[in-house]
Amino acid sequence: MARKTSRRSLRWRLEQLEAELRPHEEPSLRIGLLRQLPADYTGERHIAIVWQGEMDGGESYTFEERRGPEPPGPPDTVPRLCLTPNQLKIIGDWIED
Repeated sequence: MARKTSRRSLRWRLEQLEAELRPHEEPSLRIGLLRQLPADYTGERHIAIVWQGEMDGGESYTFEERRGPEPPGPPDTVPRLCLTPNQLKIIGDWIED
């Protein structure tokens, strides 16, 4: 029972955050699925956006961990919430590739 309550609570908070962010033209938060490097990888890593699209009336993203330092260029100033498949299952949402 506590797991369902926690799942509903987290989902409610995410929905509230999304509703608050919708009026802005540029996204204030990027939420999406994270494909991780193998657990035994020990080098430097960075996260890149590999897919961006519309889903259920909002923006959806797929992120990927990549080996090495982040390539040079202007920094992305929009915060990211990168969720693993297990985290998405816990909150009750599933973003398909």
